[in-house]
Amino acid sequence: MKQTKNYLSIAALVAVGALTIACTDLKNEISGQDGNDGVVTLTVPLSLDDTPGTRALDAAGHKTFAQNDQIAVFYKDADGNTQKAVSKGLNESDISTDGKKATFHLVTKSPKTDGPVRLIYPAAMAKVIISAVSEIDDGNTIDYAALNAQDGTLASLAAELDLCTYDGIYSDLDVSDSDKLPKLTNRLAILACTLLDDFNEINSSLVEMTISTGTDTYVVSRTAAPGPIYVAIRPIVSANIEVTATNAIHSYTKSLTGKTYAAGNGYPVTWRMTKVQ
Repeated sequence: MKQTKNYLSIAALVAVGALTIACTDLKNEISGQDGNDGVVTLTVPLSLDDTPGTRALDAAGHKTFAQNDQIAVFYKDADGNTQKAVSKGLNESDISTDGKKATFHLVTKSPKTDGPVRLIYPAAMAKVIISAVSEIDDGNTIDYAALNAQDGTLASLAAELDLCTYDGIYSDLDVSDSDKLPKLTNRLAILACTLLDDFNEINSSLVEMTISTGTDTYVVSRTAAPGPIYVAIRPIVSANIEVTATNAIHSYTKSLTGKTYAAGNGYPVTWRMTKVQ
């Protein structure tokens, strides 16, 4: 999801509050196999849900694909080893006119058709280095460390961090029944943060904000600018949160208790900060 097409609609966030992301209708077609080396060329069409109430990722209120988007695929080969493949970047011709459908192209080598498979979109959220003996689970496939350093802009969040995954069996990717197509599930919550000093908005002066949930810490280093600060976080339930922020003159803090932010939802939040120096 790239900057040229993907922008989270502030109006959609404010109007809906908790907005569900759904990436749907993923179908794989095996388009060719290359001799005895076991290389399988995959064509993976994806479409994005565009029903009312889904979280918007562009100014028109739609979540869309863009050129250079990629998916990562983790699978088991015939020897039982874990392998990873990354698709080519999308070309303009791979994307439907409305931006809601796209066809990804990649290859896998000697895949075990009845073995587990995981898809990660965007591919930037996939682990770079894996072990052949690793399980195909969150710890071995998702690069959650990428969330630790963000810039607070929707453009980079949409392009690199808006994580969706699918878990299933490799052969599930080759189905013809549209009612049984695998679906990608969103894994993160997105906060659109407005910080106040008394009753005055201070986003336009802030250069850093940190959100700590007790389990994870997200550091936003940014160029001071007006408007919401966007932060992608792992879901939390009844968690205590510590928020800090700084500008060129002051530091601010805020303690929140019992906060719940669910996967697949976007939350416009306004926090009145306490000036500490």
